[in-house]
Amino acid sequence: MHITVSTSTNTPGLVVLAVDDEKDGMDLMVERLEANRYVRRVIRAFDATEALRHLGGDDDELTARRNAGKPIVDAVFSDLKMPGLTGMEMAKVLAGFKPSPVLVFITGHGEGNDAVEAFDLGAVDFIPKLIPRSSVRWVEAQGDYARLFTTEGSHLVRIPLAQLEERWEKAGFVRIHRSYLVPINLITELQLGGNGYHVVIGDDERKLPVSRRHTRELKDRIVRRGGL
Repeated sequence: MHITVSTSTNTPGLVVLAVDDEKDGMDLMVERLEANRYVRRVIRAFDATEALRHLGGDDDELTARRNAGKPIVDAVFSDLKMPGLTGMEMAKVLAGFKPSPVLVFITGHGEGNDAVEAFDLGAVDFIPKLIPRSSVRWVEAQGDYARLFTTEGSHLVRIPLAQLEERWEKAGFVRIHRSYLVPINLITELQLGGNGYHVVIGDDERKLPVSRRHTRELKDRIVRRGGL
């Protein structure tokens, strides 16, 4: 799909630079950014060096913004850990831009410890790396957060389980307990034990409890999809 972009600095909508060395991560980030009605243009860079080349290059629109005394791009969404120049090292360069773009880091599992240094360098937020729904095996509530369990580990995201349930219901996720949300296609068994029902998830046979209030709805959903 070809998108024609005006080079006028007064054109409504944000110009955003997305930086990620992994294609799947990049595709998902761009998909989410382009779905935001406030974002007009997303520029891709597959490492920090390429990102800086974009910011210092001869793109007509970015040059016009620079000449008008505006940030070259409105925001940079960047992976933190990348080969070569890291996201943190790129942040030090961006801090020297006057005016500098808004910087948001996309972090993977276990990278949150860099948050203090990143905020000192001008980052405005740390958000978890975008996780494809297809890789999520179950979700556990943790207060106002939700922990997504995948085959590669777990990821804590800032969203209540009830809100995630609403968003993911049409994608086949079902609430089985006040603390658990699971994709119904991964349920291999519904078992009744001494402590009530529980489900078995996938080949690893992970068992999760089913609360009494969610049992009937779960059974109905299983019947509607033709059984397990």
